[in-house]
Amino acid sequence: MPVSKPRPMILGASELRTTHAVLFAAVAVPGLLLTAMSIVSLALHRLAVDVILGILTLALALWVGVGGFAAWLLVRRSERYTRLQHDFVSNVSHELRTPLTGIRMLVETLQLGRADAEQTRRALELLNAESVRLSALVEEVLEFGRLQSRVRRFELVPQDIDAVVDEALRDFESMRMGVEVDVQREVTPGMTAWGERRALLQVMVNLLSNALKYGGAGKRIWVRGGREALKIWIAVEDEGPGVPPKMRRRIFREFVRGEDPEITSQPGTGLGLAIAQRLVAAQRGSIRFEPRPGGGSRFVVTLRAATPSPKEER
Repeated sequence: MPVSKPRPMILGASELRTTHAVLFAAVAVPGLLLTAMSIVSLALHRLAVDVILGILTLALALWVGVGGFAAWLLVRRSERYTRLQHDFVSNVSHELRTPLTGIRMLVETLQLGRADAEQTRRALELLNAESVRLSALVEEVLEFGRLQSRVRRFELVPQDIDAVVDEALRDFESMRMGVEVDVQREVTPGMTAWGERRALLQVMVNLLSNALKYGGAGKRIWVRGGREALKIWIAVEDEGPGVPPKMRRRIFREFVRGEDPEITSQPGTGLGLAIAQRLVAAQRGSIRFEPRPGGGSRFVVTLRAATPSPKEER
């Protein structure tokens, strides 16, 4: 009979709260006792050994307190990640269910044969859009898993930034499912950067999708690019509400989506920016957030230039 391997125990939120309480009791009680002993030894000392014992006891109490605090921080971090992972699973389940439900309803409509030629054409367009959306979601989750497990390999070669931006805009056009958006392209021609084409495309599409979802009612997006010395930069900007200051240090972490109802109501898994940061870092570049002048968000990707600038060639 095959023996099944034991599954790793994953603590839930309630178990982690219990762990908090037990950890606090296990550290606080001996810490207080040791502190009291050291105070008594120092206050009632008769011999030099009492002073030494008091100092050593106080040092031990301090060591217990520091160790307990460090363990408490680790448990708190585990609790936060457990909560974020739970939200991630809920979001992914909802995001998978939505296109699958739409696909099933459209297929049933076509099977019943009640649609005329125009309705059939429209249904096929919607089927294609929902399948693209579903495929993008599955690929996003799989890509995050590959990056986390470090099985993803990158081959960096010179990339034509003009061609990368144009292809990303075409991919974005097929993904936005008829949402009206004005995309302004302002990229300096002739730039070449080191990178992997598929990874750069995914970064650009993630940033464009992010700008579409959180870009406000105007739905105007700018894609800008230029060169600074040995660096090539590409920026995606929108006119949305921007990122609150308290969230700016965490927006590139996995599963983080913010607390604003306007943000949490939007579809998403909280992985887009985390994946973008990992992909850019793997290409020896960087990505940062900046408040856009006049309001909105500005995400800037910086890559290594693959060719010298015109000034350097002369």
